[in-house]
Amino acid sequence: MSLAFVLLYGVVGFGVAAFAAFVGSIRALQVYFDPDADSYFLDEDHDPPEFE
Repeated sequence: MSLAFVLLYGVVGFGVAAFAAFVGSIRALQVYFDPDADSYFLDEDHDPPEFE
């Protein structure tokens, strides 16, 4: 019975992680193909960051 619970939690955890990866990749593609979308990683500024 405990093996069934371990497998169930594993399947549910894998499903949540797979869904999060899917949603993240869809969001990244939306930002990449939409030039007006804001993104921290796709910035037009190529200057190095300034440290105080």
